[in-house]
Amino acid sequence: MQWFNAQSAEYRGQYDLTSWFAIPLELKTDSATGWGSIEAGYEQRIVTFTPPFSGEDDFGSYVENGIHNNYLHGACAVHYNDPNIGSPMTAPVISTWFYKIHGLVDNWWASYRGHLAAETLNRRFAASVRVLFGVVNDGPGVVWGANGPHPVDPWGPLVSSVGPEIKQAVIGMALGHLAGGIADERIKENTQRLGLSLIDRSVHTH
Repeated sequence: MQWFNAQSAEYRGQYDLTSWFAIPLELKTDSATGWGSIEAGYEQRIVTFTPPFSGEDDFGSYVENGIHNNYLHGACAVHYNDPNIGSPMTAPVISTWFYKIHGLVDNWWASYRGHLAAETLNRRFAASVRVLFGVVNDGPGVVWGANGPHPVDPWGPLVSSVGPEIKQAVIGMALGHLAGGIADERIKENTQRLGLSLIDRSVHTH
């Protein structure tokens, strides 16, 4: 995109580089592109994160070495009759499909990063519930986090039997974690400051 954006407005106006947000149906229904159960499985895992990935590197490798390398480029070259997809910057020819493919990959990447952020916030909610309310029974429960219901293990490191000073400190830590999910910067800062005050008071009291 850096090369393309450096070109004149007149040149750029000839091309539609709008990113894809999903693999186009016409690719999947064209028998010549080779879409099948393997490709469908790749896409399903990428958009649902199921089974889960071990991290960003795992997700990136799965996309790059799977559906990107083994399907998207070749399928577009066949379906759109564009042999230049692998070399999009060969003037005066340009492949708009190259940019659409990699725009799709960027959108998948952004979706996965958002998923990781939501999972982190869910864990913060779950830990905070244990800190604030303790264990009330021997069965698991559910806390409604930023990304929907999240199971809470009834027994963990933060049990209700800890001393009051320690519990105050952990409550302060919980407030600091929860502040990360607050959109309003002023409220976020005040919540973080309150959490730090609780920790500081607990340390000096103890």
